[in-house]
Parts: sequence; structure tokens; C-alpha cells
Amino acid sequence: MMRHGFIGTAPLHPTSAISITMLEIYRTLSNRCPSLSIQAFVRGACDLQKVAYKGGMRKAFSQAFDVYLEILHRIDQQLDRVLYSSTLLTKLHSACPACAFKVKDEPAMKFSVLMAMDGNESLKRVHRTQTTIDDVTVSVENPDSRERGSHFFMGADDVNVFKNEVKRRKPAKAKVKDSPCVDRWSNLAAESNKKMCGIFEETGIFISACRHGIVQQLCDMIRSGELAKYPLALLDRLMESFGDNILQGYDIGCGFSTTANNSGLLGPKLRAQRCRLCCNAFHGHAHCRLCQLRWHPLYIKGAGLEDFETCERVFSESNKLAAVTRHASKFHRRQAILRYFARWNIDKYAEIPRFIFGNYKQALENIKIISAELIKAKQALNIHSDEVFVAWHEEELKYLQSLKDAPKLDDLAMQYVSTLQSSSQTCKLEHARRRGLAKVISLQESAEQLEEKLGITQRWSEGSDGWKRASADVATRNYQRAIDRLEGLVVQRLFELGKQHRAQTGYKLRKHIAKAIKVRSRAIRRAIKKYNNAAAEMTPHRPPLEADDVLNYVFLAEFDLLRDSRFEVHKKAWSSPAAREASVAYFKLERSQEEIIRLNVETRRVSTFIRDFEEQLQDCVRMLGETNKLLAHQMVKRQALFVALHRVMRARIADIELLPGFTGTAGPGTVLHSTDSTDAFLPVGNDRRGESDSEDDGDEDGDEEADQATDEVVEIYTIVED
Repeated sequence: MMRHGFIGTAPLHPTSAISITMLEIYRTLSNRCPSLSIQAFVRGACDLQKVAYKGGMRKAFSQAFDVYLEILHRIDQQLDRVLYSSTLLTKLHSACPACAFKVKDEPAMKFSVLMAMDGNESLKRVHRTQTTIDDVTVSVENPDSRERGSHFFMGADDVNVFKNEVKRRKPAKAKVKDSPCVDRWSNLAAESNKKMCGIFEETGIFISACRHGIVQQLCDMIRSGELAKYPLALLDRLMESFGDNILQGYDIGCGFSTTANNSGLLGPKLRAQRCRLCCNAFHGHAHCRLCQLRWHPLYIKGAGLEDFETCERVFSESNKLAAVTRHASKFHRRQAILRYFARWNIDKYAEIPRFIFGNYKQALENIKIISAELIKAKQALNIHSDEVFVAWHEEELKYLQSLKDAPKLDDLAMQYVSTLQSSSQTCKLEHARRRGLAKVISLQESAEQLEEKLGITQRWSEGSDGWKRASADVATRNYQRAIDRLEGLVVQRLFELGKQHRAQTGYKLRKHIAKAIKVRSRAIRRAIKKYNNAAAEMTPHRPPLEADDVLNYVFLAEFDLLRDSRFEVHKKAWSSPAAREASVAYFKLERSQEEIIRLNVETRRVSTFIRDFEEQLQDCVRMLGETNKLLAHQMVKRQALFVALHRVMRARIADIELLPGFTGTAGPGTVLHSTDSTDAFLPVGNDRRGESDSEDDGDEDGDEEADQATDEVVEIYTIVED
């Protein structure tokens, strides 16, 4: 049947068959349109053939498609055994050449590789269950023992090694203190709070990707939210693959750093390999100022211009896959996810030179513009050395740390004074009314209860010391609450502005968001009015805020500086708006210069890899031409794919080397170690690698019967292609 170009829909006595051409068309289309389901495709094929659609057609096509993918998988296995024969295969199986293919005479960089990781709950899968007469929930899913793995997929067993790391941690022995942002982020909450709806078996995915977008590791989140075991497991695998000095971005990198360093399994390795975490650039603006100074990439030497928001861009595309995975079987869900990310990695591999080109232009433009602005700012502030900005950064950090030790407000005393004030006002306004009298009696009783708790023998009056202290605390509390309310509204407005201009936001949603932004702006103006009233009650008075200035806030750090009730911050040289803008410009200029160094390294790595990898492909084609002509035909097809990609990549690399400010070394170099040559390096697999099994890759001898069967399939498949 295969010799005639068809695959049967049953293993022994098929009554129908599917054209290999149609299977390949669906595979190619679904790679580019992940939301295209088998049912939609089959219905479309029926329309073309003027045939009525029947329910069994979808199942028949699905069974034939599984067989087709298995054939491609086995062909790829044989090609990989020839092309990637080194023991380093498991470590560099999906690595990015710009990140890991080291070349001789590279300049030193503080961090060897920049990574990002995050979880996403879009690719959930409904667990099919049924409730029995005895109210017992049982699974009704069809049994399916098939498994699908990949070089970048981590199974549940590997992840569960870290499932008890958070529970084991004892605060008394903690090596790193908790982040001040613990209360701000839901994924920093206690592990017991991270539950998911019981109807889902897999509740999403957790991934790690390099800054060029190539997914390095992926695992399923099973019956839970974003537990700590997922990032712990992925970070452990990344350190095994990439070694020392990894900078890992995570939206809660501040709090997760505490968890990772206090982990008995991962903490010692993390410190020994000098790996550190940071917050994503966009998410970092919603962290408190103290957290930003420690964890925001703008203030981390060696981070360059990387924003560590790579996973958000990955998820914005992979969310399209949710339509076909929500009600799929466990096997087909994983198959679809791995096929999608195998294709994604190929695309990102081809776009590496474009990424470098865009970042190079941005860094050069930053250096040109910011350098001129910084010179003017230093003259205006009478600054003669860049060391001043570093000193300001350290001084601000120490200052914000000291705010933790500020005197705590006495809640009972504030409640007592508020009760006395309410009682006094009620007596004046409603002394002649019966309801007013009852209210006065109630307030008096509350005051007596508070006096008993506070140990007050003589009631406070407006001129007493206790009254003054508590009144000042009340004013401070109202002031800080006004700031919290104002900050929350500004944060919501920032996210709404970002969503409004995001790709694939529909017209109706844009109009809805625009309306919400207008409402939010009015609420912000009302909150500013309340803030100014509260600021006037402070001693000394706080300066009022202007609505236009607050609406233009981008860095939420301004609110953290306003919160200091002692009001010592405005005496600091670094607290003025001009000084803060100059500091940001200085650090951005530093990061831009670091970015140029990293881009020079990445450009030469990619150029070297393209040359060496094509030589390796040509050697394999020549060798297989003498020993296995059918497999050589398949290797030629893989070679043609990479040659086509490399032609475009070389042209873009040439554009990079012709940039006016390019300072790197043009042309390819020499790989750093012979053991790291391209026979040990698989950049991203190929466009059909999503169905590979990691267990099969480690089997050197293989199954002779399976290999023989695969040889026959390769022969037939090649004849059909020709």
C-alpha cells in the first residue's frame, strides 16, 4: 500500500487508506497554523472532493497520521545516529549556536549565557472522568501506552525530584533572606495555594528559552499551578548543559532566588557554578524599588540589553495550540506540543542573525544618543566622575534597606484616637438626637475597651503626648494607603496600555481597553486628590503631586520613595528627578556597551557554526552515498533545508559586519575544543524532530529488528517521494 503512496488506517485489515501527500500537507500546514485541527482539515478535504463528511473519518485520518509521524521519527533517528555521534549529544541536543558554540579568542563575558523561564496555563488538558453511583470519580480515558519524549522535554519523574524542596526548607537555616516582593506576586505564594481546577490533568507547561528564543527545556505542569519544583528542575538541567555563569531571568527571580539557594539539592550547585537569577525587565517595573536595585537587569553588570521577556513572546504564539490540545489524549497533546516547539526552534535558529542585527543597531543608537545626553546631565549636576552613579546606587540600596527598620505604627493606639475623635464629633453634631446618643454610648464603650487593652488609666485629650503620637501615626497610615491606591491604579493603567498595542488584539477588545484606560485615568486623578489631602496632613507637609506627572510614570520606584514617613529621602543627592534620570542613562549606557561585546561574540559563533555544520553535513552525505544510498537521499533533504536557511543567515551576518559601528572580528573562527565540534552539536534538530524519544537517543546498539523494519520503511518512503 505504501508503494502506491497510501497508509492504511488499521494495522492488519484496513478498509480505508490516506494519501501520504495529504498527510504531509496536513503536517506542514499544522506546523504553520497550530490551531488547525484534524477534523477541520478532513472536512476541508471532503469539501474539495465533494464527499459528505462522516464522524469516523477524523479518527481514521488521526491513526494514519500517527503512523506517518512514526515513520518520519524513525528516519530522523537513523540520520541523527550518523550526524550526531558524540557523547555530548544529550547535553547540546537543542542548544543555540550563538549561546553555546564557543570559538577561540573570545573576549571574556561575566555571564556565559542569558536564559529566561516561565510557566503558561494555556495548554491545559481536560481529564475525562465519570462519577459512579457511589460518587466515586473514575477515569474514562482510552488506555494508550505510547510515549513521546524529546531532547528538550523533561518527564514528571525528573521534575518530582525537587517536589519536596520547599517543604524541607527551614527558615532558621535559610542561606538567603526572603524578597520584599513576596506579597506582590501570586506565584510567590505558598505551595499549598497553587492549586488548579480538578478537571485538568496537565495544567500547562513550564519552559526555559535562551535570549534568541530557542526553547532549551520544557516540562508539563501536572494538577497544579506554578510550583517551585518546575523552575528548580529546569534550572538544574540547564546548569548541567551550559555549565557555569548562567544568568536566568524569571518574573519572580527575586523570590525564587531564595528558594533556589535554600534548596538542599540545587543550592550548593547554584553557588558553586556562580549562577544567579534576575527579574524580567517589564515585570521588574512592578516590583518594589529595593527589589529593582538588586534584581532588575538594568542594574546587573553583564546583562546587556536583554529584557528576559522571551517566554512571553513564546507563549503569545504557542497559545494558538490550545484549541487542539484542550480535549486531546495525553499522547496526542504531547505530540502536538513537541512538534510545535521543534518547528519553533528551527524558525528561531534561522532568525538568530536578524536578532543580532536588530540588537546591534539598538545598542549603537543608545550609545550615540545616551552618551550626548549623559554629558549634558553630568554638567548640569556638576558630576565629574561616573563613579558617582555607582555610589548613588549603593547609597539608595542601603537607604531602602534601612526603611525596613523604621518604627512600626501602633494599630491599637490609632484605633483608640480614631474612636475618641468619632465620639467627639458625634457629640457635637447629634447630641440632641436619640440615635446620636446611642452611637456616643457605643463609641464610649469601644474607647473603654481599647483603654483596657492599652493600659491607659487617664483618657487622652487632644493636647496629650499619646494623642499627638497616635494622630501622627493615623496621618502616616492614611498617607501610605493613598500611595498604595495610587500605585495600584498606575500599574493597571500600564498593563492596559501594553495590552492595547499588543499584536492580535481585536478591534472590540482595543475599544474596550481604551474605555478602561479613560476610566482608570479619571480614577487616578481622584486618587491624586486624596493623596494631596493626606500629604497636607503630614508633618512636615509633603509636596503635592500633579496628575500629568503621575500619568506619565513608567518606573514605579517613585512610589517607594514617597512611602518614607520620615521624609529623609529628599535630602539625598540621588533623589532628585534629574539625578535619577541621569543614573538610569548611565546604567543603560553601560548595558549597551556590554551588549555590543556579546553581539560580537555571537556573530562569530554563528558564522563559525554555519561553516562547520555544512562541512559535517557534506561528509555525512558522502559517507552514506557509499554505504546506504536510501538514507543518503534523506540526508540530502536535510542538507538542502539547512543550506537554504544558511544562505539567508549569511546575508544577514554580512549586513552586521558592514554596520558603521561594528567592532567584532569578521568571518568564521575556530571552535574552542575539538570535543565540541559540530558532530557533537545539534542546534535545533530539524523540522520533524518533535517526535523523537530521548530514551532512544541513548541506545547505541538499537534494536536490530526495528532497524531492519526502518530500513524497509525508508526504502518504500523514498520510492514514494520520488
